[in-house]
Amino acid sequence: MAWIAERRRRSRFESVVLPHLDAGYALARWLTRNDADAADVVQEAVLRAYRYFDTYREGDAKSWLLRIVRRTSYSWLERNRPADVVPLDAEAGHEEGGTGALLAAGNTEALLQSRSDLRRLDVLVEALPAPLREVIVLRELHELGYREIAEVTGVPIGTVMSRLHRARSALCDEVRPHLDAYIDGELAEVERTLLRDHLAGCPECGPEAAALERLRNDIRLSAPIYRAPEALRSRIRFALRAEGAASAPAARAAPGWLAYAASILVAVAVGSGGTLLVTGERQEDTIAGELIDNHLRSLLASHLTDVASSDQHTVKPWFAGKSDLAPPAVDLAGEGFPLVGGRLDVIAGKPVPALVYRRREHVINVFVLPASRGDLTSTLSRHGYSLRHWNEGDLGFWVASDAAPSELVEFERIFRAATSG
Repeated sequence: MAWIAERRRRSRFESVVLPHLDAGYALARWLTRNDADAADVVQEAVLRAYRYFDTYREGDAKSWLLRIVRRTSYSWLERNRPADVVPLDAEAGHEEGGTGALLAAGNTEALLQSRSDLRRLDVLVEALPAPLREVIVLRELHELGYREIAEVTGVPIGTVMSRLHRARSALCDEVRPHLDAYIDGELAEVERTLLRDHLAGCPECGPEAAALERLRNDIRLSAPIYRAPEALRSRIRFALRAEGAASAPAARAAPGWLAYAASILVAVAVGSGGTLLVTGERQEDTIAGELIDNHLRSLLASHLTDVASSDQHTVKPWFAGKSDLAPPAVDLAGEGFPLVGGRLDVIAGKPVPALVYRRREHVINVFVLPASRGDLTSTLSRHGYSLRHWNEGDLGFWVASDAAPSELVEFERIFRAATSG
């Protein structure tokens, strides 16, 4: 079905692309020079990447994402800060004007020798024009090779080398282009050997190469490392779920809530609190598998919560406007089941609240769906995980965990007592 394919597509996107979110955020932060603007740019870039994920071919996902983040950053700069964007036809002017036309760096060698003043390098890098700033960031902070930088920026390798040279020259008086390639290990071995021999006996080029090596190391030591905030990760995950749910074709949409919830109970329950007997029908396996998959994904993808809090007055209001269902979040720490937080998952193409609890080292996910027919209380086992269900009013609760089934029975009793009335 379309919604299952969409769920798999989103899962693959998250596993392939989101590990490089820090790199994308760092590039956007250096280009926009503002935390909030960088977060907006990265969210827009990730959603754009998701929409065109079908065009991605197996390869360097980091460079693929950085290309999209870079394009999105420049589009944002053109709309909001056009003065920060240096036209490509103006680059020749920088060559003629020398490093002084780029920024007044002062005595950079003295700066490098003063470790207490390393923070100034951060200011100097930010003062570079965007085309020069991006190549220095991609090379020194992300350690991309010339070819990778050329792929990300969409310019020839020769232009990458030229921009790196001009950027470093602005920071360290004057650096010869071959010295850049030598320090970065981009020369062929024969050329590298010749240059190394020359540097060993040249009283001018040797110190220049040493200063360049120090400059590269000092940039890496002094420049801040920007990492994507957890709030941005939550925003992106929620936006991806909404995007995935909206993109499923209406004609092949997932079954409605009532049909979906009812189909889960097409099985035989033996007694109150008994074990749900599987009839072997494919649909039951698919539904049970989806709930267990969501439970496992929350553990493996480091995405246990969108809102992390044990305060029910923080967790419950967070779901307002994000789902048609209002989960009754209660902290059961006094009974041995502390509330950890909550998140949104997508089941049957619809956003579903999930409350997260712990029982010692075990995670307990409580998925909240519309109530299904009847009020069967049952436990289903799948691959070492238990899935327990009960109805309460117009809500249906599905509890997934690797805790013992008896502990889930106890959790149900305590949860029902705390939420009734």
